[in-house]
Amino acid sequence: MPGNLVGKTSSISVGAVLDTRTYCELRTELDAANRRVAELESAIKKVVTQEGDDICWRDIYTDLAKLVGIEFCPKLIAEPEQMLANCCEFVRSLRGGDYTPVYVERNKA
Repeated sequence: MPGNLVGKTSSISVGAVLDTRTYCELRTELDAANRRVAELESAIKKVVTQEGDDICWRDIYTDLAKLVGIEFCPKLIAEPEQMLANCCEFVRSLRGGDYTPVYVERNKA
């Protein structure tokens, strides 16, 4: 990047002036966006590369959802019997190469 742009204001025109900001402001925003992308990529890779019983729905909340501002809500969890049945179906489908979701119906009593 040309050093003579630092601290100076430049404008981009495509029929009209889109925005006027300093090179430093744009660089700061770009660096922050790059850090955010790296953080998200790292969390996604951690979750999807797990093996064995480390693969768990909980990682979606502890590693991914919190990065986008979604808090864990215990009310979303089914009763233990339904949850375990869904986990068993999930494991069977993965081991069999069938990735079609199959859910055990949740009692909504």
